[in-house]
Amino acid sequence: MAVTADDVKRVAKTYLTKENRTAGLYYRKSGTSAEAPPPEMSDVPAEMRPMVTAQMKALKEKLDGMKDAKDVEAMLTDVRQKKDAAPEPFKKIFPCSSG
Repeated sequence: MAVTADDVKRVAKTYLTKENRTAGLYYRKSGTSAEAPPPEMSDVPAEMRPMVTAQMKALKEKLDGMKDAKDVEAMLTDVRQKKDAAPEPFKKIFPCSSG
């Protein structure tokens, strides 16, 4: 049984109502401030930093789990290629040099 766009719209209209929503607010402790971004991320737009940080963490975890040197080199080659294609503000946050 396939789900149609009309099915999704009907369910959304039924369940995603103002009365069913929950909103949360996050307040910092008085006297605290946001952690300053690492210097290599200073040119990355603030709204992109959490995504970039999560991706870097995932890359590090993947790299830490690799045991075969060939797998590590293949991953580094892939990252280097992506670095070369990345927009300028993102290039300096990549964990390896090109070439």
